[in-house]
Amino acid sequence: MHSIVHIMILIHITICKELLALPMTVGDSIVNAELNGKELIKMGTVLNKPLLTLLGETFVKMEHNIGKQLSEKIDDVKNVQSNIGKKLSDKIDDVEKNVQDNIVALTKDTSNKRQELKQEFCKLKSCTEWTEWSACSANVKRTFGASTRTRTCGVSSSICPLKVAKKEETESRICQGTECKSNEYTKTKNKFCIRLSKMVKKSWKDAQEECHQDGGHLINIDSALKVEDVNDTLQKMSVTEKIWIDGTRTIPNGEWKYEYNSEDTTFSKWYSSEPGSSDDCRAYVLHHGKRWWWGRPCTDNYYFLCEML
Repeated sequence: MHSIVHIMILIHITICKELLALPMTVGDSIVNAELNGKELIKMGTVLNKPLLTLLGETFVKMEHNIGKQLSEKIDDVKNVQSNIGKKLSDKIDDVEKNVQDNIVALTKDTSNKRQELKQEFCKLKSCTEWTEWSACSANVKRTFGASTRTRTCGVSSSICPLKVAKKEETESRICQGTECKSNEYTKTKNKFCIRLSKMVKKSWKDAQEECHQDGGHLINIDSALKVEDVNDTLQKMSVTEKIWIDGTRTIPNGEWKYEYNSEDTTFSKWYSSEPGSSDDCRAYVLHHGKRWWWGRPCTDNYYFLCEML
């Protein structure tokens, strides 16, 4: 491109020099003429100026080469357009084919889904109602077990031509034990699960250990409802002795500790003069017809009351 520009500049300079050497009238006529390669050749021949003739022939060749290059570029553009058109056409064909394939696959999948739904519908239509859930296999509070229910299924409806053999289906779920341990623990009116040990009197520590072996602990009588239920139970069993309950401390006049925190921390059943400064374990004592919390030495041996949460 730079070479063409240089040649054009050279042609312009050369023509100017040659024209300046000509008579004025001749120069004006040449300037006013259409300047191209053929005209330069013609002027060079008429005026006997070989340089103009040479420049004219050069001009003609340049015009020819430029025209040829331009034609090749146009052909390249046409080829690119043709390739783009072909690729676009191929893509359109691919899209159309994919759409058709997807329609066929969707139709087939829809047909299969309808068949599966029909089978499931027929199964459901032929099932009996579920039975009631069975009792939880866990019979101790705070433990987990299983509960089941069943139904019988099989095609029997006239609208379902599919043949499915009748069978019994079972469904299970996890459940939590809410009952007391049979033969050992008793459920009270307000659903506390308790056990009174009257076989052997033990120290507070040994009594707590035995309750732990059951999965429970010494009872914490920490509400009016629990007081009511425990008092009724002890009265029915004709218990008048002291019994160990939850509550202990490690130093005289220290803070009392329990196996679980009470919902109502303000509730109290301490007798007016209790607990004594050296009494580090809590007992439940009948005094003048009423029962109270009472501090006692932990080494004393009493019956005890366990609770299962």
